[in-house]
Amino acid sequence: MGRVRHARLTEQGKVIARRGVKIAGSGFDAGMYGGELFTLAQDDKGVVTVTATQRMLDLVSGNDENEQAWTAFIQCKRVKTGEHIANRFDETLNGTSRPSNQVETHTPDMTPSLKIEKWDEASGWPTGDRDQVKDALAMQGDTRIVFTITNTSTTDPDTKQGAWYRTKDLNLKDQLVAGDGQVTDLEYPADWDTHILKPGESIEVRGVLKGVTDHHTDRVTVTGTPLVECVVSDPDPFDGKDETSTPDNAVTIDGMLVCPDTEVVSNTDDWNGYRTGLAHTGTAIQGVIAAAITLLAAGVGLVAARRFRRGNNAAGRHSGTTQPVDAEDADADAVETADSVPGGQSVV
Repeated sequence: MGRVRHARLTEQGKVIARRGVKIAGSGFDAGMYGGELFTLAQDDKGVVTVTATQRMLDLVSGNDENEQAWTAFIQCKRVKTGEHIANRFDETLNGTSRPSNQVETHTPDMTPSLKIEKWDEASGWPTGDRDQVKDALAMQGDTRIVFTITNTSTTDPDTKQGAWYRTKDLNLKDQLVAGDGQVTDLEYPADWDTHILKPGESIEVRGVLKGVTDHHTDRVTVTGTPLVECVVSDPDPFDGKDETSTPDNAVTIDGMLVCPDTEVVSNTDDWNGYRTGLAHTGTAIQGVIAAAITLLAAGVGLVAARRFRRGNNAAGRHSGTTQPVDAEDADADAVETADSVPGGQSVV
């Protein structure tokens, strides 16, 4: 857009635009000035060119009593992160080009993210992080489990700011994928309803794994809504008026105005264990799976299905869910833990 920078723009002694008045712009009706005074074009490399039309040149040439000047403004949206992005412009008058100074800006990568790890309390971290069947815990009864949730969002290297999460908005999901048993009696920190999880910080939720009669593999994820710096909008940023507005869902936390961003889903993390006294090891469990697959290939359907049910196909943190094929003997192979969360804000 453009504005008159000096006293006025005249035609045949009549003032048609005074200093500071908008005379061009996107969606602007220039009919009062007898036609468009400027055009704007952008090439495929992002170079923007603002050019005075013949109508504007005629108006300027017709007034030799006053100095004439105008200022152009453009508003852009950065669509990609980057460092040391250089900006400058060239002003061309009567065929002579004059370059401006160069200004550098940057848009840091501030991608919101979450990470979750599941481990047994008795073994501690990282020994208790039993992602693989070969590392399965030999259990003699109920086992205390710890879920560690970490805000792994990247931050601005200059301000150290990044996405925040209200822990009460986190949704923890622990799903059985093989065997039996489930995590119950979840224990949340006392400040769960008010805590703000900032980049690099972690928080722990504890529970008790019960009901394992054979082997057990489950998979946990956590989802959350990141809070980021609000984008303040102004319907006309060039009119000299402060008409900024903030989104209706904005909240103030620690003196900063933040707004909800797109929901984030964490990594998946598996945990494996088996009940002692049943002669099950990671190797034995995997061996049963292999035997089941071989029998199925040979066409011994019913026997294979029953042995497959007894196996554990969770060989790692991205293993699939065992699908029972004998309805009478099938395990419930997708059981989700569901406990009440303090304040009714989060569900596992």
